[in-house]
Amino acid sequence: MPVSPLLKAPFYSSQFYHIICKSIDDVLLFRQEKDFPVFHQKIQQFTESYLDIWSYSLLINHSHYVVKVKAIENILDTLKQQNPEKLTQSQRRLIENPTQETMLDAMLERQMNRFLVSYANYYKNKYDHDGGLFQKPFKRIRINDDSHLQQAIIYTHANPQKHGVVDDYRLYPYSSYH
Repeated sequence: MPVSPLLKAPFYSSQFYHIICKSIDDVLLFRQEKDFPVFHQKIQQFTESYLDIWSYSLLINHSHYVVKVKAIENILDTLKQQNPEKLTQSQRRLIENPTQETMLDAMLERQMNRFLVSYANYYKNKYDHDGGLFQKPFKRIRINDDSHLQQAIIYTHANPQKHGVVDDYRLYPYSSYH
C-alpha cells in the first residue's frame, strides 16, 4: 500500500520534522531494558551531525522523534571534515551539489535507513530474528509552524500514555520529557 506524500515529506535544511519508525506487524522493538539506549545511541550515531533531536519517545513497537535538520552549511562543513573514503554516495553527491535540495533529502533518508538497518542487525543478532523489522518507508511529517511544533512535542511525550503503557506520561523513562 503506497504511503501518503504527507507521511514522506522531503527533508529541507533548517526545518522541523516528526519522524515515526514503526515495526512490522507490531513486533517488539525493545525486548529488554538495554535495547532502549542501544536504539537511541544508534540514531544519534547516524544522524547527530545532521539532525538536532528536540524530543523523542520510544515505545515497544515504534518510536517518535521531533527533529530539526541542521543548516546546510553546517552539514557540508561536517561532511568535508570526514575521511572522503568513508563517505556514502549520497554524502558525496550532496557535497558535489549542495544547492540541489533533493541531494540533502536523499542523504538524510539514507542516514535514517542506515540507522534502522544498524538497529535491525543488532536485534536480529541478539534475538535470532528473521525477516524485516521496520515498516518502509519510515514516516516523516514536516512541521510547518510553531503551533505544529508544540503539538508534535506534546504528542511525542504523551504517546506512552495514549497507548496505555503508563498512566502518566511524565513517569515514562524512555522519552525526552525529563
